[in-house]
Amino acid sequence: MIPNNRSKGFHYAAISTCLFDKSVYDVYCIVPAFIIITILAFLNKRVRIKPKSCDGRPGLVLPCCFVRDSNSNRLAFAVAFGAIEVSCYKLFTEITGYSFLSLSSDPVIKLGRGPWGKELTLVVWVLLYGWINFPIFACLMTDHLLVGALFGFLYTLMKFTVALVLIFSCPNAFARLITKTGEGRAYEQSVLYTRLPDLLCHLFLLIHFWLVLTKVLRRKVRGAPAEDSTATVAKRHDYIHVDLLLGDKLNDSSNIPHNWYIRLKDKIYKPRPGMELFLLKTKIHELVCLKICTVVGCFLMTVSWTILMSIISKIIVQFRRRLAHTGVRSTNDYVFSIFLLVYEVVEESLYLAVFFTCALSVLLMLHFMKCHREDILMSYKVKRDLGNSPSRLVIRSISYPGYQIAYIGWGYNLVLVNLIFVIFFIGFCVKFLNWAYFWDLMQHILPLVVLSMCVWFFQYLMGRLVFRDRRFPDKTININNHRLYCIMSYFFFFFNIWVGYISSTLRMVGSTFLESVFFARIDRTPLMLGYHNWDQGKIIYGQ
Repeated sequence: MIPNNRSKGFHYAAISTCLFDKSVYDVYCIVPAFIIITILAFLNKRVRIKPKSCDGRPGLVLPCCFVRDSNSNRLAFAVAFGAIEVSCYKLFTEITGYSFLSLSSDPVIKLGRGPWGKELTLVVWVLLYGWINFPIFACLMTDHLLVGALFGFLYTLMKFTVALVLIFSCPNAFARLITKTGEGRAYEQSVLYTRLPDLLCHLFLLIHFWLVLTKVLRRKVRGAPAEDSTATVAKRHDYIHVDLLLGDKLNDSSNIPHNWYIRLKDKIYKPRPGMELFLLKTKIHELVCLKICTVVGCFLMTVSWTILMSIISKIIVQFRRRLAHTGVRSTNDYVFSIFLLVYEVVEESLYLAVFFTCALSVLLMLHFMKCHREDILMSYKVKRDLGNSPSRLVIRSISYPGYQIAYIGWGYNLVLVNLIFVIFFIGFCVKFLNWAYFWDLMQHILPLVVLSMCVWFFQYLMGRLVFRDRRFPDKTININNHRLYCIMSYFFFFFNIWVGYISSTLRMVGSTFLESVFFARIDRTPLMLGYHNWDQGKIIYGQ
């Protein structure tokens, strides 16, 4: 992995204890990945470019396809996305500037020095991570089950074994820093906790490939007929869709189960057969894969914050001991002694905040998946709210003037407080800021912004010129160059971490600014869609 220049001063002091370097291993993974992809490519055939030349071989290898009407390997694909989440998290921490999971001492691939060289190096590592994880998805996607299961099992076994060796031979930077001082040896296992989701995902893939391999070999030995892969015009979900259009079959009382545990399960989540419609099913499949990556990412961030707070706790304890022996000698010691008075409460509060944030994130994701399904069901049947009673409308019409004055008053104070902080910050920067440090900071931020814009613009051009079907551009969603679209979607899964980081930053700044400035406008609610009824001012204005 690429180290961070800002943490270069305290990077690994005992890198010799590692059996091998993680960056070197990632580079060497290019060779087996290339062999597997080449073999799978010669098993596929081309569709458009000279399909009769060399019997149409080699063809493009698809890593994943969210627009194919198939029910196979859904869970395996979702777990495969969870297995690559550690790579995505490493890329995200390198973009933000702080890496908690790095296992290498120095990058093997360097493209110059400085901020631009670092960003170009990150581009190469994005392509590298995409390439070395490509065989897992390709083996899941291929129609040649025997070859895919065999190579998938061997490649996943290699990655799983190397991950275990790296974990137990190379503790992370924080563990080595604490172990060097003689405190906190328990932190040597911190990497095991952060890599636990990754290991479980690889273990699941190993079991999956082994089961597929044994199933195919058993079928070959027994001479059982192969499964019918003929595509039919109308499938089961097509009949269900027609039934839903012609009649209300969702609320049929004859479909209510009699078992109490099934009814309890349906209260929490009830699967609907109509969700297997082509594009709707596609979005749900993609949503599940994305949510598994998000759950693993939340787990990694929670463990990283816990490790960081543990390090700060050790530093605080050492500084408290020094103050007890030497006393307050400077202004900095005095300020820090005041901070120590409230640190105990802050520490416990932060641990609770990390715990509840992780739990709330999981609950929100589950709720989002439920709401996503309910929003799709709105396409079947729309129920319009007829409004409130006349007496309530009269009361709300009386309340409007007072509400408007109160909102203006609070909005004025809110904007005033924000402007005070902004003006104070600008004045402080003008008078006391080291402009050399500011320029160095801008040099680190500018390459990230430029590369994010390039990635976004390249995606826009590909969507407009390559992947869009120009025969019906404004009437239907149809994809041109389908195989290339699947491959580019896989690699942009990694590249869009850049674009998403810039987009999320702009969203935080923009939402804070707009909500504070337009708070006084009672006709505009800052609450998200679905919670507008909580804003009494908006309700009063609307009535």
